[in-house]
Amino acid sequence: MKIREAILKAADHIQATPEAFRYSEIAVPECGAPGCAIGWTAAFTGMSFRRTGAGLFPHHKPEIMRVHDDEGVCEKVFGCGHIEFYSRMSRLSSVWTQGAAECASALRLYANRFHPAKPVQQPPDWNAMAASRSALEQVER
Repeated sequence: MKIREAILKAADHIQATPEAFRYSEIAVPECGAPGCAIGWTAAFTGMSFRRTGAGLFPHHKPEIMRVHDDEGVCEKVFGCGHIEFYSRMSRLSSVWTQGAAECASALRLYANRFHPAKPVQQPPDWNAMAASRSALEQVER
């Protein structure tokens, strides 16, 4: 899945199920556990992540998949480290950490700012082209 679509799916999920969002969570969510913005986006990318019991938060259970830089998940998903991601989100919304709706809104802003939709290319207007004189016709006159 492309990153923009994963971010927007994470935003939709966080907004639709606010109990599934927790800013301070540090794992890619699974089995009904809450997740953070990075974790939910990672979950919607479909990427697989190595499970670890070591790293920045050794007091957590080994079956939890880490989100922060000890696994490089943010870098793999967003193309930047988690500190840069937090900084970008905070520049887009000063309240994004305060609740699910605020986070979802900021994620949509993030997707539009850092992963914009590609413009839809319109096919040429063949009728207009056929009706106009070609460059060759103009030169011959």
